[in-house]
Amino acid sequence: MGNLKDYGLKIGNEADLHVKLLNEMDGDVSEAQQGLMAETDRATQVRKASGNCRLYLCIILLLVVLIALLVMG
Repeated sequence: MGNLKDYGLKIGNEADLHVKLLNEMDGDVSEAQQGLMAETDRATQVRKASGNCRLYLCIILLLVVLIALLVMG
């Protein structure tokens, strides 16, 4: 009976340790998730701020140059 009690206590201690480790891991995962969400928001803001206006302006400018070269050539 004494051995069973020792095994039960060891199993209980091991289970408590696992619960503690899982709780710590849950906190770390939550922190990482919040950081990822913040970086996603920043990336979205950068994408919206940069826009494609300059690209469209370059395309239009190059088309004008191409047409001018075709007409002159």
